[in-house]
Amino acid sequence: MADTLLFLDETFGEDAEGYIDAKLSREEIASVIGTATESAIRLLSEMKKEAVIELSGKRIKILDTSGLRRIGNGF
Repeated sequence: MADTLLFLDETFGEDAEGYIDAKLSREEIASVIGTATESAIRLLSEMKKEAVIELSGKRIKILDTSGLRRIGNGF
């Protein structure tokens, strides 16, 4: 999930408010990473609790890129 968010940020860039400039539903994100929607929601919630990302509807803002990279690397 972390790697996918970093990829989306790199590919689509950010809008004026710093959110990834691609609006994806939780179902679409789950499909991209190959997991169940519930698992994707749980992963996003955990990242939000850790203050690595911010969620606003279908929008995602990366707050801590290095933290997200650490999660992607399994640390």
